[in-house]
Order: sequence, then C-alpha cells, then structure tokens
Amino acid sequence: MRKCCSTTIFLSIIFVLVSALIFGLLESARTAGVRFYLQTAADSSIDSLFSEYHRDVWEDYRLILLECRKEQKAVKSLEAYLKTYVENSGIYRLKEPSVNISDIQYITDNGGKWFENEVLDYMKYNLIDFEHTPETTQQLAKDIEEAGTMKEITTAYGEHSKEAAGLEKSLSKISSNFNTQKELYNQALEDIKNKNRAGFEDKVVRIKAEIGKLDNLLSDYQRKADKLSENLSETEAKYSEKWESLSENNKELLSGNISSYRTYTDNDGVRRMEILNKVDAAKENTRYIDCTDDILSRIEDREDEEDYDEDEADELWDELKSQWETFNIPVIESRHGIADEKKEELIENAGKKFGGEILELVIPPDRTLSHTSIDTIAFPSKTSVSERLGENTGLIDAVIMDEYAVRFFTDFTDKSEKEVQYELEYIIAGLDNDTSNLRSVLLKILAIREGLNYIHIVTDKNKMDQVNTLANIISGVFGVPALSVLISCLIIGVWALAESIIDIRALLAGKKVPIYKTASDWKLSLDSLLASGGSGGSSEPPLLKKPEKGEEAEDESDGKGIDYEAYLRLMLLVEDGVVQDYRMMDMIQHNIGYKKKDFLMNKMIYGMNISVQCTSERAFCRFGLVRDELASMESSYKLGVNTLKVY
Repeated sequence: MRKCCSTTIFLSIIFVLVSALIFGLLESARTAGVRFYLQTAADSSIDSLFSEYHRDVWEDYRLILLECRKEQKAVKSLEAYLKTYVENSGIYRLKEPSVNISDIQYITDNGGKWFENEVLDYMKYNLIDFEHTPETTQQLAKDIEEAGTMKEITTAYGEHSKEAAGLEKSLSKISSNFNTQKELYNQALEDIKNKNRAGFEDKVVRIKAEIGKLDNLLSDYQRKADKLSENLSETEAKYSEKWESLSENNKELLSGNISSYRTYTDNDGVRRMEILNKVDAAKENTRYIDCTDDILSRIEDREDEEDYDEDEADELWDELKSQWETFNIPVIESRHGIADEKKEELIENAGKKFGGEILELVIPPDRTLSHTSIDTIAFPSKTSVSERLGENTGLIDAVIMDEYAVRFFTDFTDKSEKEVQYELEYIIAGLDNDTSNLRSVLLKILAIREGLNYIHIVTDKNKMDQVNTLANIISGVFGVPALSVLISCLIIGVWALAESIIDIRALLAGKKVPIYKTASDWKLSLDSLLASGGSGGSSEPPLLKKPEKGEEAEDESDGKGIDYEAYLRLMLLVEDGVVQDYRMMDMIQHNIGYKKKDFLMNKMIYGMNISVQCTSERAFCRFGLVRDELASMESSYKLGVNTLKVY
C-alpha cells in the first residue's frame, strides 16, 4: 500500500512538472504569436493609412503621397485601424494599444531625393526613347555648357572690338584734323603767292582753330585707349577660370583671335607716343604762325600808304612766304583708322538690333505673352529646401527626371490655358512671373545657340573667307594688322547672334533647329546681315522680318534637328537637379492648390516609421494546476513592434 502511494505521488509530481513545461512552452509560443500578430496589425494599419493617398496628386502627376497636416491626426487614424485587431485578438488577449510615430519623411525632405524616388518609380513603367547613350548624353551636356561659356567669352571680346573701332575713329579724327590743317596751310600759301592778305588771315584763323581742337581730340583718344586696355585686362581676369574649363579644341578655335586683342593694345602703346609727339608739334606751330602777325601788320601799313611801293611790298610778301614755310604740318605715319566706316557701322547696328529685347524679336505675331505673376512665398523651394544625403542623381536618372518634367509640365509651345502657362520655363529659371521666366530661358537658349553658331562659323572655311574679306575691307588693306582680326571677331559674333535669333524664332513657331549646324542648315547670309544693319523697313531681308499677324511665316527650318521642348530638356540636363526637383514641387503645389486651397507639398508624406505598443494577458500560466510553478511570470506584459512604410 505504501509503495502504491509513493508511485502515485511521484507520477503526480511528474505530471505537474510536465504540465508546467508544456504550458510554459505554449505560453512562449503564444507570446511569439502575439508579437507576430501585433506586427501584422501594425503593418496592416499603416497600409490602410497609406491607402488614403491624395487622389488629385495621383491623377495629375502620378505621385502617390499621403497628406498629413498634423501628426496627431495620423496617430489617431492608426489607432483606429489597430483597434479592430485588438478587439479581435482572441487568445492573444491584446489591450491598451498605443501608437507613436518615431520618424516621418515628407516628400520635400532629403533635398528632394524622396520626390525623385517617387518619379523614378512611376517612370520605370513608361517607355522612354533614349536618343543618346550615357556617354553621348554626357558629351552633349558638356558641349551645351561649353557653348554658353564660349558665348560669354566671345561676347565680352566682341565689345572690345567695338572699343577698338571707336579708338581707330578717334585717331582718324586727329589725322583728319592734321589733313585739314595741311589743306589750309597750302591754301594760305596760295594766298601769299596771290598777295591775298584777307584770304591768308582767314586761313591762319582757321588753322589756329583746328590746332585748338587737338587737346580734346587727343584726350578722347587717350581715354578710349586707356579704357580698352583696362577693360581687356578685366575680361582676361574674369574669364580665366572659364577659359580653362573649355576643351582643348575650343581653346584652339578662340586662342588665335583672342591673343590679337592684347597684340593690338600693346602696339597701340608705341603708336600713342607718336600721336603725342605729333600733337605737341602741331601745337608748337602756333608760335611760328604768330610770327606772321608782324609781317602782316607791315604789309597792311604799306598798303595804306599813299606812296605805295610795289617792290617793298613784294619783299614783305616774300618774307611772309619764307616765314610760312618754316613750319610743317605733322602727319600720322603709323597705320590707323578704319577704311570703310559705313560697313563697320552696319555690323554694329545689326548687333544692336539683334541684341535688343529678345521677346520682341522672337515671339510669333499670333501669340500673346502671359504676364501671370506667381506668389512664391509658400513654395517648397522657399520654405522646405533641405540638404540631400547620399549619392547625387546619376546621369540616366537625371534624364528620366527631365523626361517627367517635359511630360507633366507645360511650356510656351503648349499654348496652355493654365494660370501659369510657362511651367517648364519656371522650373529652369525660377522667377516669379511668366514673362521673366520665358525671357530668361530664351536668353539661355540664345547663349547655347550663339556659342554653337560661333563654332560653326569659325570651322566653316567658306564663311571664314567671307568674314576675313569683309574685315579687310573695313579695316583696309594697309590698316592695322591686328585690327582686321578684331573686326573679324566682331563680324562672327554679330553673325552668330543674328542666326541664333532666327533659330529661336523657328523654335517658338514649333519648328526644329539642329544642335550642330552644317552649311546647308545655315539660314542667314553675310550680305543679309549687312542689309539688316541699315535703317530697316522694306529694305530689310525677308528672313529677318517677323511676319505680320495672319501672314504666313517663311519656313525657317527644314524639319531637321530638335524642337523647343527638346532644347528645354538639354537645359534641364545641365541645371542643378535639386533645384529643379523643388521647382517641380512648386508647380505641383500651385496647380493642386486651385482644387484645394490649403494644399502644401511639405505636408505630403512619403514614408513613415511607427512603433506600436500593446499589453497582452498571459493565457497558459494562469491555470491552477501550474499557477504556483509559474508564479514568477506576471499575468500581463507589454510588447512593441516597429514598422516602416514608404510609397
């Protein structure tokens, strides 16, 4: 009997211990299940919250974003979604749920990187026709940047060509003054031979008057010479870094012409010494001229005498002649002046005409400019710019971002009826009104086209022959050698500018213009350029005249090349990607704001990290059979999970 009891007790103890182990294992498994259940609940809740994405943003711009003005509102929504899981937790016995947003990323955060991710995620499902490989695209972008740099450099030196032409004209005035003096001197000599005292006195007065003008003429020449040298030094210093950024090929194209400017100013230093000496010599002549006053007085007295003696009078006239011949009128021996000032002025006038207000030169007559002003004070680019972490956008991704911009935002050629009509132009320029944005973009395209057209001219033998011939005509065969090169640079710059205006006019009319032109693509002849520098009117070449409203425009393009939109793509490619991202968000906010007045991009959530905490009651450690054995385990405990969600 005793043995049977001991066996029963032993088995009972074993049963209790085994039960405690089993229930402990069950509780452990339930706890793991609770965590998994809670993780599922958290994931489902945040998925439910993110399903409330902004429908207008998706419909208009294919971006999936959650609008959240207050984080507490998002917390309450998450708790509401979580409540269903808690109430139906069954054996998991969840209660007292709480949600905390540990991290939230708005679409404007991280330097616009999240915006790029959203765009790229959408665009990967779209067919994009890449016209160039990454290598050729990179080279094209570099060429575009260099074209703008070359435009800046050549325009600056072109202004020095005008200064040099003005300097030569100042020298011509001094030379003309000497020539006038010489002519009057010879006429006075004839008056002496003819014993014409009144005529001689008149010539003397006029020569003195010409000598009196020399100080002002010399001062004007020196001022222009000093200004040219000073401005040239400033240009050399200003563009030294940009010069180094040019490719060796483009440096070679420009270096020969640019070096001529310094050669010209250096040589002018020697010429200036001659001019100073000649002017001093001309002013010294005044002393010799004054010596004739006494002889003239004696001649006048002799003529008034009653016993006029012709022989004595002849002696006085001979003395006057000898005195008159003691001095010489100076002549500038150095090469100077411009042989054909009229043609030089035509070139300068053409440059002024095509360098005027670009909108007046290129806008089609049937289009009305938009003058919409943009209130940018609440734009993401003004309020939400942040530093970007991580790697910069790669070339292919940058091209895709530009493609997105072109597809979803309007430009001048779209003839949009939106309030802001030139959205792409805003993304590039970032100014606060349509007109300014369009002007800024057109000037950028002008710089690109002008640089590329300049390169075309200097690499086209036929065009350079025409340029050099005209430059030689203007400067003169026996003129200053370096001046001819400077005039050539002026002609090339104005010609490239005028052709670029024609290019932009074609682009805005919906036509195409090649990036790199050939001789067959060129539209403007040098003769037409000269004609355009005239007074205009009916004599202006048809290619340079804007057609009247309702009048058919001449075909300025044969369909080769790329259109205005494609040029905007190129400009987007070389601009700062982060700046563009924020400006695209500016336009999205502006346009969605018409449907919802308080819409803000910096309140649109891209991603969120939340932590969820709950209390769970234990289920398998509360049975009386094992309560004492599992007494160390509390009846309930807290547990938490984290979950991250991004669009």
